[in-house]
Amino acid sequence: MLPAKGKNGAPGGALSGPTGLPAGVAAVRRGHPAVASNPRAKGPPISANPVGATPAPGRLSTHPRPPTPPHSRHLGHINNHVLVRLAPPKDSASRTMHTIMLSVRDLVKHYTTAIGPVEALNGVSFDIPAGHVTALLGPSGCGKTTILRCVAGLEEPDSGEVDINGTPVFARARRVNVPTAARPIAMVFQSYAIWPHMTVFENVAYPLRVGKAKLSKHQLHDEVLQTLEIVRIPELAARAATSLSGGQQQRVALARALVRKPKLLLLDEPLSNLDAKLRDEMRLELKDLFSHTDITVLYVTHDLLEALVLSDKIVVIEAGSVVQEGTPLQVYSLPQNRFVADSLNTSGLLQQELQRLTSSNS
Repeated sequence: MLPAKGKNGAPGGALSGPTGLPAGVAAVRRGHPAVASNPRAKGPPISANPVGATPAPGRLSTHPRPPTPPHSRHLGHINNHVLVRLAPPKDSASRTMHTIMLSVRDLVKHYTTAIGPVEALNGVSFDIPAGHVTALLGPSGCGKTTILRCVAGLEEPDSGEVDINGTPVFARARRVNVPTAARPIAMVFQSYAIWPHMTVFENVAYPLRVGKAKLSKHQLHDEVLQTLEIVRIPELAARAATSLSGGQQQRVALARALVRKPKLLLLDEPLSNLDAKLRDEMRLELKDLFSHTDITVLYVTHDLLEALVLSDKIVVIEAGSVVQEGTPLQVYSLPQNRFVADSLNTSGLLQQELQRLTSSNS
């Protein structure tokens, strides 16, 4: 069933954007495994509510816990696409909009291989305001993880600068290179790197035990349990790491990263090792987490849906260079070149299907 017609026969309201979707809504191909397994994607028809508006009852997918703000959710489906609401800009009253937490300037990185030099990064620059989530989006081998490793201090760029919270942590020209352990960051790897000989509690407590700030036993216990509450697994504190599921391991890795209260959280495709159903669930869990912690996040992914749902800004990377950056709605609606358009699946097939459905309902 189609929504009620709006002006000019458009379903539910005026259509906008290159794909003819309601404002603030994007379409992702159902071929993506996380989409294909999502039962909520088979639900109600399109919601034509503008970005930030309160949707009509029944338009958003349900969730067992109290609902999060009505954005970045699956809204319904058309033909072979799932519709998601793109996240609106953060409210400046509740976020530190003018503080730049991460500034990357003109990063260049080359590798020497058996077949010759490889230019991994070619003058990469971008900023992340405090409390915002930025996704680095691009295909495998484009340089996303190299950027993340340079920010973390695990790779040394050939040139460029990296500032965290206004403090230089790398500047080749000024001979600044702060060691990884001294940078105010935490990182979650694809493999999670959970220590198998420790319990969940001991895994999460480890950064506090080895950190500079020495806590009492009582303080450490409270900090760990509070962090486990944030990722919703306090009941697993005494469980052995080897007995955890993939989703539980991912939560432990997140808790271990969050427990030291980093200024910047680095995530390197943290959902890539989960099966499709868990990936879909954890995507929403991460969205809730980011919304409630006000943490600044640099999120590496090649998954379009993750970038659209989780981020406040998307930086599209191609062959070691930034080819476009903007809010999910800006990047999705106005791709600047064919590479970005192909990366975001903004094909004319959906437009044709919308026109067919609209005309058949006339």
